[in-house]
Amino acid sequence: MPFATPVDNSTIRSRIARARMASQELERSQHDIVSMRIAQREFEAELASWKDVMQWGLYLAALQILMTLEHMRDDNAPKDPDEPWNDAFCTAVRWIPEARMFLERMSIECIRSDKR
Repeated sequence: MPFATPVDNSTIRSRIARARMASQELERSQHDIVSMRIAQREFEAELASWKDVMQWGLYLAALQILMTLEHMRDDNAPKDPDEPWNDAFCTAVRWIPEARMFLERMSIECIRSDKR
C-alpha cells in the first residue's frame, strides 16, 4: 500500500475525548436552559396564584367598604325633609358610587376568564 498513512492512536483518542467533552457540554447547556424554563413557569404560576388571592382580598375589602358606607348612610339619614344633613350622611352619599365602581371592577377582575 503505497498511499497508506500511519495512524496515530493518540490523535484519534484525543479527538474522541474532545468530541465527548463537547457533547457533554452541550447536554449541560440544554439541561440548564430547560431548568430555567421550568423555574420560570413555576414562578409565573405562583405569581398568578398570588395575584388571584390579592384580587379576592381587594374584592372583599371593597364589599366591606360599600356595606359600611351604606350602613353609615342609613344610620345618619335625615328623618324628615326639613332636618339638616349631617357630615356622616353627606360623606357616605358622596363615596357610595365610588365604592360601587371599585367593587364592580374587582368582581370583574376576579371572574375574568382571560387571566394569565
